[in-house]
Amino acid sequence: MTVSFLTDAERPVLAAIAQLTDGNPFLPERIDNERRVLGPAFVETARVWHAEGDVREWGPNLMRLAAVVEDLAARLRERLVRGARPGEEESLQYEALVRYVVYQRSVPLLFALLEQPRQVRADEYGRIAADLEFFLAFPALQLPVPADPAHVFAWGYQIRRAFHYIYRQIFGGSLPSARLRAATWQSIFTHDARRGDLDAGIQVKLLRVLQNRTFQRIGETEDRRFAGKIIAATNRDLDAMMRAGTFRPDFYYRLCSDVIRTPALREQLADRPQDLANLVLILARRIVGDEEGPRLAEEVCGWVTDHLGLDYPWPGNVRELEQCVRNVLVRKEYRPPGLAAPAAADDIASAVRSCSLTAEDLLTLYCARAYEQLGSYVAVADRLGLDRRTVRQRVEKSRRN
Repeated sequence: MTVSFLTDAERPVLAAIAQLTDGNPFLPERIDNERRVLGPAFVETARVWHAEGDVREWGPNLMRLAAVVEDLAARLRERLVRGARPGEEESLQYEALVRYVVYQRSVPLLFALLEQPRQVRADEYGRIAADLEFFLAFPALQLPVPADPAHVFAWGYQIRRAFHYIYRQIFGGSLPSARLRAATWQSIFTHDARRGDLDAGIQVKLLRVLQNRTFQRIGETEDRRFAGKIIAATNRDLDAMMRAGTFRPDFYYRLCSDVIRTPALREQLADRPQDLANLVLILARRIVGDEEGPRLAEEVCGWVTDHLGLDYPWPGNVRELEQCVRNVLVRKEYRPPGLAAPAAADDIASAVRSCSLTAEDLLTLYCARAYEQLGSYVAVADRLGLDRRTVRQRVEKSRRN
């Protein structure tokens, strides 16, 4: 009797698991695939995967996913034992399912290697090899190349390392932050992690090179230093600099084969204002520690709300936010730098008497003067009877003049 490899209900589940295995974990599609796998057991979560103030990374669905994947892998292996013959696409999806299983079982080892790099013990590596042999040693599977334990281990380590650092270093639950995490991931693995086209053996050798930063030429025994990929960062407008002749275009095009733009803090907060409290808490914990961090964060958020307003544009981005936290810690206040010197009352009065200012200039100077005194867009707007967005525009214009 012919043994069917997949039921109609299992087919979309296996396809979704394969996409979870090799897809970008920071794209919204990840949530859709989790929902397809778990069905009614899926727990609705935030729209993007990001670190909260306590830097948790295990969402409520991951344990459920691990159980579903293990169960499906066991059922499909049993059918292979009984003579099931999957097609080419089913074989590739099953191989991805197995890699998901092996990766989940290896997470403690991979995380330990991130915390403290060391040589992998034979028994640790042997468990990975044994799992692959257990699930994939079937002639009926239509795989282009047999699964190589060294390759799968290198793949898992790179996945774990990339997720660890992207997740923990790029904060914020806003869509601009999510796009930055996804773009960074794609820069490392391209749009599909199955495609990282090199021979498996070479990939393992490259992993050693990236870890040790040394290599040997073919036929040599001398260690040489590896220069590696250049990653450059700037807060300058390179397009404007090239037009002005202060940045060489040929250097730009050699350097910038892959460009990732970091969203400004104001973009992130415009999309998700509640991220401000989370970012302040993270910074406060870094500065004063976990015990005192929440108290300082509460004080900083109060100062920002009362004196700067939640629509303050943070022109200095996260570095300015950090300085705000430090200033509130030391001085109990933060006054943004770069404001134009306030016009003295008699100067404004003189300008009014001589009619030397346009109405627009006068309003700009008056808003800047009031902001210096009151320290809050909201307070100025209430005092002058203006919309706070108008006040902010006028104050920002005074800085540029």
